Amino acid sequence: MRTFDSLQKELILLEAMPDIDKKVVSLLKERLKKNAKTTRDEGVTDHFCCFVVPIHREKKTIFNGHHIKSGFWIPPGGHIDRSETTQETVKREFKEELRRETLSSPELFDITIAYIENPTPTCTIHYDFWYLVPSEEIDFDYDKKEFYEARWMSIDQAIDLSTTSRHKHVLEKIKKQM
Repeated sequence: MRTFDSLQKELILLEAMPDIDKKVVSLLKERLKKNAKTTRDEGVTDHFCCFVVPIHREKKTIFNGHHIKSGFWIPPGGHIDRSETTQETVKREFKEELRRETLSSPELFDITIAYIENPTPTCTIHYDFWYLVPSEEIDFDYDKKEFYEARWMSIDQAIDLSTTSRHKHVLEKIKKQM
């Protein structure tokens, strides 16, 4: 139940944010009402994930990578594991994919829904929580099994490389806050 409770708390926080798509929040609340199972580990194909966006606000840069499985340029992130809070997922994914501990508190930023175009037996829909992690431009030893390449780039470069409307939308929102 830790994961379920964590998701509900984050949705309440998101709902209070002025520029969050309330329809998306409502869809996720409805999803949680229908099914308390929220993770891939529990055998549901529509499950919850977290994106972790290392950000350097003064330089207006983020750390972004060319993801091997999806083919998209996206920040680090991954599936929430059973009995894991969203904050625990963010910290674990940061460590797994960037080989470092987070140096600051992750900031809940946005939420999106991804309908997987080439579904696998384990993934058809991702409900993605987006977190910003303020950071210096550290030379991360990113996971080469996850990304073809990854690097710090300007927010404009990240927007230009983005090929999905949901990623572009979140990146544009990040740009407005820089």
